[in-house]
Amino acid sequence: MALRDPATGLSCAETPFYPPKLIKKSDLAVCTSCTLLFSSPSTGPKNYTVRNSFGDGLGIQESALATLTYNGASYALYDTVLWKRGAHRDFGKDVNYDLEMNLYFRSTHDIKNQVAMAIPITIDNSKASPYFTELANQNSGIRTVTLESIVATQQPVLMYKGMDLRLRNAANPVSAAQCSDLRANLTWFIIAPTYISSADAGRIRSVTLPNNVDPPAASTVITLERARMLCMTIPTMSIQSATTTGGGKKKDVYLTRALQCQRIDPNTDVKGDAVYLKDSDKDKTLADELDGIASLEKSLDAVATPGIRPRDMENMLATCIGIAFAIIAFCFIAYYMLGSIYKGYIPTVLKELATIPDITKAKMKECTSFVQTDAAKEAVEAALSAKLGAKT
Repeated sequence: MALRDPATGLSCAETPFYPPKLIKKSDLAVCTSCTLLFSSPSTGPKNYTVRNSFGDGLGIQESALATLTYNGASYALYDTVLWKRGAHRDFGKDVNYDLEMNLYFRSTHDIKNQVAMAIPITIDNSKASPYFTELANQNSGIRTVTLESIVATQQPVLMYKGMDLRLRNAANPVSAAQCSDLRANLTWFIIAPTYISSADAGRIRSVTLPNNVDPPAASTVITLERARMLCMTIPTMSIQSATTTGGGKKKDVYLTRALQCQRIDPNTDVKGDAVYLKDSDKDKTLADELDGIASLEKSLDAVATPGIRPRDMENMLATCIGIAFAIIAFCFIAYYMLGSIYKGYIPTVLKELATIPDITKAKMKECTSFVQTDAAKEAVEAALSAKLGAKT
């Protein structure tokens, strides 16, 4: 029987990830170059759903506009699961979080490329988020709080390679198809916990839908070496909010540069909610330029956008296609024009070349008819000499 490569990721027996008791989050490697950006510009319906007949967590209808960007790669939200008990646990703890929400994302370019984000939920009436109150009320007419309100920022995020928790529960922790797949894995991002009131937690736990069950538990606590190999931390997660704090009355005239499509590098140009423009003042953001009024005393100079824009690619492709089409059309027209002008030329030349041997033979025959023997040749020469002597 083939064995699973340990480097592939934690197995179903090891997922959810339970940190070894002797390890601290600060002991793990830190990816200082990694960037994590979350965005949920609109509220979702927040309706409870039965995702399947298996029973693997309470389904939640959330906004399909929610996205997670990891190192510049965008992932769109497509599945949301709420567990009435926590699946993961914090470092140094023997018990799991009170509740947990799992957000599953897939790449906007490849649906098979998926990641998941776990939002641990702790019961604390003093810090409770109104998001869960709206969720527990199940009043679709009142939806004002987005997912962004329960995503903690400015705190380290734990990242590890594990397994999907779907199609699994406390009663069947390793019966899912992915548990027997030797190559299956899923990248998890576990953010800092959010908070819920005890009343809202009680209402969510009392939902009578058949899939409102306890999550699967890990049967194996991994070693320190394995934790260091498959886990690391990202310094922080940022929120790309749809709303911005205004800085006074908006201007009616905008700089042309601010309205152009520009290439933004999330690693260098995005800091918090601000987008810094290239080739501009160090502290000048896109919002500052949108709010700035253009000077009417002098014309604005054209600003060259760095890099190749989509329009440039379209022009290059159009030029190449146009040249290729022109060459093909020219060859086609030239072929038929020359064929019409010189029609029958080659057969005529070949016919004439074929008659050259016959003409040559005829000429040679005429010459040899006058000179057959040496005696005849001498007689001819004597006659010519006599004729010349008579003239003299």
